Amino acid sequence: MSHQNCSNHDICVYSFLPPAVRKPGRAEVPVSAPENTPHFAETVFPARGSTSVHPPLLVNHPQLALTLSEVVSFKPDDILRAQVHIILASIEHQIENICDNFLKTFNTWIPVVAESQIRKYITQVDKTSCPDICALILSIYLVTHTPATACQSIDPAYYVLKRFHTSLHPSVETIQAGILISNYENGQGLDQETYLTIGSCARMGYALGMHTTLHQSSPSDTAAQAIFETHKQVWWCIVIMERVLALETIQSGLGRPFACRDPLLSDHLPSFYGRGLGVELPLGVSNNSALPTFKPSNPFARTAQATYILSLVLSHITNDYDGHESHSTQVVYLDNMIQAFAFSALEQGNNDEHFAWGHSCGAFFIATCSLWILHEHNLATSEKMKFGAANRPNISSLALRSLTRNMIETARSKLNNQISGAKFAPAFTLPCLQWGMKFHITMKTESALDEEWLKDLEDMTIYLQIAGLKWKRASMFSIIY
Repeated sequence: MSHQNCSNHDICVYSFLPPAVRKPGRAEVPVSAPENTPHFAETVFPARGSTSVHPPLLVNHPQLALTLSEVVSFKPDDILRAQVHIILASIEHQIENICDNFLKTFNTWIPVVAESQIRKYITQVDKTSCPDICALILSIYLVTHTPATACQSIDPAYYVLKRFHTSLHPSVETIQAGILISNYENGQGLDQETYLTIGSCARMGYALGMHTTLHQSSPSDTAAQAIFETHKQVWWCIVIMERVLALETIQSGLGRPFACRDPLLSDHLPSFYGRGLGVELPLGVSNNSALPTFKPSNPFARTAQATYILSLVLSHITNDYDGHESHSTQVVYLDNMIQAFAFSALEQGNNDEHFAWGHSCGAFFIATCSLWILHEHNLATSEKMKFGAANRPNISSLALRSLTRNMIETARSKLNNQISGAKFAPAFTLPCLQWGMKFHITMKTESALDEEWLKDLEDMTIYLQIAGLKWKRASMFSIIY
């Protein structure tokens, strides 16, 4: 059967292979790809429930046996590329809509990919496009597409993309794809894979010299400047996401070293977000004796500021203090710093009509996580070391109660106003609500078992069940509780 005889809804798998490995005179075998099927020919991919990250070869599919039975001499990368193109061809009619949803949801939290970059690449997703771009578009699909039924297993496309991604050379698009893949892994509860993938992004960034852009001046040449600033933007995304994705393992006591160093006040942001971090300490004082000033900034700069605070909190909970006084002093200082940051952002939002509230979710989320980790650690330390008076409520217990109430109301607001919002929330936002849910259950009393308490628990459970349509981690958690 020749290519000319294929219908519009057929995919000529043979044509996806590089010309160098095609054999003259061989027939191109068309494989039907149903229009409305998001996962084409699932028998090509691992069975649902499989935990292997190694995709099988296409020769396992009976329709392809005649063509691919002789490809033993093909390079593995060629077959992986063919698999990726098959998946992209099967979702071709959805790609533009998927990218629009990505820009409106995930990318408003952490702008991993510029909108202009995505618009440009959408038109390039075909069988001759760059493999880095194909990996990026497919990773956008993974973190954005929501199945029609609850997530019971990992998307088959993940297995192919994971192996394909490891075969690529370092590039901006490869790193961006890796950041998104690590987020997908985080949502599916693959903590070890998450750690390794985001770490590989950092290593590729080092290989490209991205880390050096934080203290260098931007080149004067326009083309070189665009590349320089993009590298800086991507490196910041690695720094931010590496810490955000580690929150779940940090809470479970599995602290792991980061591949990227913590942010410094002297670090530069991409020029289109403002040169400096926007955090200033008063002159002549040490870091723990006076609160910094947070300058009005755009959403990305606010997110970078929040990540700087988070790094201070993470350093605090891993530090060994000499006694109660030094520990408590640092807790109070960090608590005040987080509140100062939040008030600064809220004040800017109220006074600046151009302030993008919807794009500030990432900053407020990171600040909330910082506050939670700080006070949960302080509560555990206080109980262990017998800090404070026995007849006085621990300030951290009160703080956690307040944060839990905020999480409950946030979940309830989404359920009341836009139920689909839970499905499209990035996976890294789930731990926050899960912490609140566990604290809500743990801190209940006999008098608390009333309709209001049960209603709060029910709303949080429903939110997680909706998020479970996309993220296995949420689905498993809501079942447990």
